[in-house]
Order: sequence, then C-alpha cells, then structure tokens
Amino acid sequence: MKTTKKQFSEFKKACLEWQKRLGLLDWSLYFGMSKLEDAYATVNINVLGRVATVLLTSVLEDKDVADNLDIGLTALHEMLHILLARMQYIATARYVTEEEVLEEEHSIIRVLEKVVR
Repeated sequence: MKTTKKQFSEFKKACLEWQKRLGLLDWSLYFGMSKLEDAYATVNINVLGRVATVLLTSVLEDKDVADNLDIGLTALHEMLHILLARMQYIATARYVTEEEVLEEEHSIIRVLEKVVR
C-alpha cells in the first residue's frame, strides 16, 4: 500500500513542529519519500553542515500498518535522531575530550528541560 500525500504532509508538518520545540532551528531540513526497507522513516544527517534529509517510506507493507501508522511519533523519532546527532558524532570521533562530551550532554539536557516541562 502506498503512503498518501496526506500522510507525507502530516509527517513533514510534525517534523517542523518538533524542529521548533527541540530548538533545532539552525538545521536545514529537506523532506522526501522513498521505498525504505524495514523502516517507516529515516534521516540522513550532515552534522557539520547541520543539514538533514528526512525520508518517509513510500510503501507500507499492509493496510493495518498503513491505517495505524503514528505519523506524529514517527516524526518525533526522526527529529530525536537529529537532536542526538552531534553526540553520536562526538562519540565516534577519533579524538574527543571529556569537556566536549559534557558540553553536548548539557546541551541536550537543556533542550529536554524545555520540552518536558
């Protein structure tokens, strides 16, 4: 079953709302649809350029999945990948200082404090 234009529109809108709520306004987001294997959505991230391409699957396996797909939760999930992207980048860097890790950890904590309140 194909993902509808309405679902894509809702997905994009939800992503943009989470971008605002999570304070990711310095990120450039691009959206698209593509046939994804084993995922409803995915995000390709360039941490240094602060650019992300968020993709929603263009094909859902069956009607039950299509009818019950939680677009808002799927959008939040992908946006959280962007929120944590710098932490992942730091964690995989060859040379990283403890100060860099702590700084990024606190950056994420400040975002979560605002959202959770």
